[in-house]
Amino acid sequence: MDLIEKIIKQISNKYSSTDPFVICKFKKIQCLEYPFTDNTLSLSYFYNKNWIVLLRQDLSPLEKKFACGHELAHIILHSNENYIKYSTQISLFNPSHEKEADTFSLLLFDNITFNKIKLNTLEKISKDINLPLSNLRHLSSRSLRQKM
Repeated sequence: MDLIEKIIKQISNKYSSTDPFVICKFKKIQCLEYPFTDNTLSLSYFYNKNWIVLLRQDLSPLEKKFACGHELAHIILHSNENYIKYSTQISLFNPSHEKEADTFSLLLFDNITFNKIKLNTLEKISKDINLPLSNLRHLSSRSLRQKM
């Protein structure tokens, strides 16, 4: 089992959910909608000793779920002292963190497993969960297969 899968299993056991919004609520992470004017779908930042997730307000509910899971992944997997201070800048320049965050978010969907990600194309996965392929911007089937 992959480390990300183990973490998700621990989280789902602890919070009885894989819904990123439920997990954020339990972890006291505030999720807000924001009218981004560029291509930004979401971002997370640490302010006044609290994590805040901003989600593009014009996303569909499914896209918001994926984006929330992506930011939750950064907070859970990547939050060290530097990330807390410079979260947006660090994640933007670290493609492996972005791939991990997308993978983590996909695994929060009930019908997605690590094996399914490894063995299927991103087109098939996006179709299976009705998520636009453009949301999976940091993943490629090739890069996932090479890593595993």
